[in-house]
Amino acid sequence: MVCDMSRVEWKYGTRGYRFVHVDVGVLTQNLYLVGTALNLTTCAVAAFDDEATCEFARLDGRERFVSLLFACGPPPGS
Repeated sequence: MVCDMSRVEWKYGTRGYRFVHVDVGVLTQNLYLVGTALNLTTCAVAAFDDEATCEFARLDGRERFVSLLFACGPPPGS
């Protein structure tokens, strides 16, 4: 999940940093719920190399950055 601070800072200032992470939490919860409803295995990943991930996604790491990775797929053995 990518956060774009330029889209929230103009309205909320530095508090926008908090709001984007609240939104990421809400989105993550919904992804878990949908994954469960569809019988998918889901996993949120917060432990990743920030620089490498931003470089891979061509993000500057300041205005736009990866906040969370989320994986989903069929359960093992299905």
